[in-house]
Amino acid sequence: MRSSRYPEPPDDGDDDIDLSGVAYFEQVERALVAAAASHGAPRTPRRDAALRPVALAGAAAGVLLVALVALQSGGREQTADAIDVRRLDGETVIVVDELIDDPRGVERELDAAGIPAALQGALAPPPLIGAVVAVTQEAADDSLDVDVTGVDADGDGAIERIVIPDGFRGAIDLIVGVAADDDLDIVFAAAPAGCEDLVGATVEAATPGLEVLSDGIVWFRYTADGQEVLEDGEVPPPDDVVVDVQVTGDSDLLVTTADEPDRLTPATPPCGA
Repeated sequence: MRSSRYPEPPDDGDDDIDLSGVAYFEQVERALVAAAASHGAPRTPRRDAALRPVALAGAAAGVLLVALVALQSGGREQTADAIDVRRLDGETVIVVDELIDDPRGVERELDAAGIPAALQGALAPPPLIGAVVAVTQEAADDSLDVDVTGVDADGDGAIERIVIPDGFRGAIDLIVGVAADDDLDIVFAAAPAGCEDLVGATVEAATPGLEVLSDGIVWFRYTADGQEVLEDGEVPPPDDVVVDVQVTGDSDLLVTTADEPDRLTPATPPCGA
């Protein structure tokens, strides 16, 4: 029988631990290293081999985590928190959950839901900044004769729901309240929020509400002698009646009054309606 090339382990028949065995294992290790070197195989420490899978697993986990964060971030960019589009039986309902601070994001979400829509701005008092204050529609030529409805359930001037019946194939405009500095960066609609409440009021009654909307007011006055533009700082008589309110691109209000409204037939409807 051929003897082993490795040393025999010590065997003294004693079950107690014998430190002399340590030298045996050291000798075996040296023999294994020498055998590997004779075959040209590089020595790889065992602890490196054990750590490498852990390191690779950690790197893979890091890549997965980055991918998940990127996906979640991308999802948030495509979703506007202010609205929630719900498909119900026979209609689509847009629920306005929050004040709008990202008009372009709302437009993208509505477009993704198959609802062509644009957001426009209207000067509004502070409580209505970011709120939907009106809804207008542009029906397609082949669209059924249906109306898009804006619902202001509590009467505070803010629309909480927009109902679009099946068969409507046009586009809608959401009119959003903005401050005079237009920090939402959207195009102004023709008239401010609550314009209908200002028209028909006296100058005395309407002035506080107008001044809340803008600090720039240009007054126009109709009398029996025709129309005149009042000088800067000049105000119509307090009992004149407001007959129209418009907004310029610089957030100035163009307010028209008349001493006798019944005598006046405006060329265009009040408030740009």
